[in-house]
Amino acid sequence: MNERGEIGGEMMAPSLSGMIFAHTDGGEEIVARMVDFMHGRVEGARAADQLAAARELMDRAWGKPASAAPAPGTDDADDAQADDSADRLMEMIAAALAADGDGSAA
Repeated sequence: MNERGEIGGEMMAPSLSGMIFAHTDGGEEIVARMVDFMHGRVEGARAADQLAAARELMDRAWGKPASAAPAPGTDDADDAQADDSADRLMEMIAAALAADGDGSAA
């Protein structure tokens, strides 16, 4: 499939991944935004957001690590907090990208 959604000259319905690719310079804008979060260059980003950005980048570059048994005396609270931070990070990235697309933010 080429960048216009054509396969062998025939126009296909755009996929979500194709639309994201087309509207984010091949995904480079998303990576740049996540790097900004990781380095603390986004207003309102917390340390947990920076770690979540780093984790997301690593997971996409090298895959998620294999699951390990939880350490004795730990619970799922740490995992829930990490999931919340990752969700918050993705919401902030989406909002920032949407604002950039509207021309209302730098």
